[in-house]
Amino acid sequence: MGKFDPTKKGFAEEIGFNDQERAEREAFLRITPEEVALLRSLGPVIEPKADSIVRTFYEHLLRFRETRELLSDERVRNRLLAAQREYLQNLFSGNYGPDYYESRIRIGFTHDRIRLLPKWYLGAYALYISLLDPVIREHFRGNPLRADEAMLAVHKVLNLDMQLAMDAYILSSQEQLELSNRELESLTRELDNRIQQRTRELVASEARYRSTIEMSPNLIYQVEPGGRFEQLNRTLLARLGYTRKELSGRKHNIIVAPEQRETYLAEIERTRESGRHQFETVLATRDGQRVEAEASSVQVDPNLPNSPIRVYLRDVTERNRMMRQVQQAQKLAAVGQLASVLAHEVRNPLNAMGLHLTLLQRRAEDAEGEARESMQRAIASVRREVNRLDELVNDFLLLARPGDLRRAEADLHPIIDEVLNLERPRADRLGIQMKRCYDESVPQLPLDADKLKQALLNLVTNALDVMSSGGTITLRTKRLDGSVRIEVQDTGPGIPTGVNVFELFFTTKSRGTGMGLNIVEGIIQQHGGHVDVSSREGKGTTFILDLPLGPSGSVGRRRGHEPVDSPRGEDR
Repeated sequence: MGKFDPTKKGFAEEIGFNDQERAEREAFLRITPEEVALLRSLGPVIEPKADSIVRTFYEHLLRFRETRELLSDERVRNRLLAAQREYLQNLFSGNYGPDYYESRIRIGFTHDRIRLLPKWYLGAYALYISLLDPVIREHFRGNPLRADEAMLAVHKVLNLDMQLAMDAYILSSQEQLELSNRELESLTRELDNRIQQRTRELVASEARYRSTIEMSPNLIYQVEPGGRFEQLNRTLLARLGYTRKELSGRKHNIIVAPEQRETYLAEIERTRESGRHQFETVLATRDGQRVEAEASSVQVDPNLPNSPIRVYLRDVTERNRMMRQVQQAQKLAAVGQLASVLAHEVRNPLNAMGLHLTLLQRRAEDAEGEARESMQRAIASVRREVNRLDELVNDFLLLARPGDLRRAEADLHPIIDEVLNLERPRADRLGIQMKRCYDESVPQLPLDADKLKQALLNLVTNALDVMSSGGTITLRTKRLDGSVRIEVQDTGPGIPTGVNVFELFFTTKSRGTGMGLNIVEGIIQQHGGHVDVSSREGKGTTFILDLPLGPSGSVGRRRGHEPVDSPRGEDR
């Protein structure tokens, strides 16, 4: 029993039931020596009737389910009968010293051990009173006053027994409570340790997870059910040029190219249908550059209808660019094969046709009147078609076999002036204004002037082709750090979003070949430069040609050519 053992003799002293405590209790109950003597004198009276009283007591217990279940075991029943007989003997022994206290307290511990509730064993004392009362009164049949005195003494001793039984119950409950508390404290400490350990593991796991997310080469973010950013990794911020503060709390489609934002939201919402979704999209950096991406979205907790969604974006811009280059190379290879055929099977007949047209032209001049005019119109029409086919063959040959550059130090501005002068008559007919804006610090460059002129002529011609109702074409030069930039800007309809104008054979013109911009790109790349395009649908297009400075690039001003106009530009 923990601190005390009720089977050990003398245990009552250990738990506080010493002589002083016993005397105090008996004094409180007013148990007098005369009453003790009276109870002792009744011992021989009760002894012959003890078995009958105990049997009646036992039969009464069997009437109630809970006590009946406790007595279902025959061994328990036999022990109960023996214990109750001994109890009656002690009750009328007249000896209420330490042994008596220990026996009564031990009974209380037994009640607690077999889980007998107080309502039953406290009621048993009342049952004993009802069983003893007729026996005692029968004994004092001629002396009712003496019978009352005897019953009062029985009541007092039974009250003492009840006190001791309750004390035992309380002590046992306290001991069990202390034991439970110690076990609870131990379990609490163990649980706290486990929680702390688990918390440390979770913190470490979360740190590893966040580190993995942060260091991932993919662009990763998490979006709340309201469609706003919750988490963003470093890769996304670095690739798109934003700070965490700029994006936190904003609608997540802000990072998507404007024309795809509504579609992007719909694609993300499809994640909730199956828990995950994959699609392709185009992102936009803070400064407007486009980033092609493969998107994978997944619900953080598929069991929650409004679970946050985590989005993984893989930058495939470079991969797609290389794929387009491979496709372009394959097309160029096909062009090379076709060019060989054209050079022999088409150009030679075209030359012959041109020669015969010249002969026919001379004969037409000898004709008179309406026949002469009719022949000249027919000859002019055929010659235009022959020239167009010849230009087409030239384009194929130039694209397939561009040939070596014939570089020479040259000024850009006279080349640009020549291009403008060639196209000005057509621009005037269309009501299109042509402007130039030159940076006078642009130096001479090692150029193939003819090829550069052809590239610029292609760009200006394309601009005129798409501007049917007036507008402005501006050619601009700028000196940059290590390069010179030429811009060909128009105010035409612009390029539709998602269109790659440099794709070989792609054209929006009814009689276009789709080779002009590839020729431009090839010429500029031969010069060690590159071509880019900036366009807004409905606002116009700017082609940007960057050429590296040659060995003479350190020259501060162009040699042998004065600026045509100021950097502000002028109308021509």
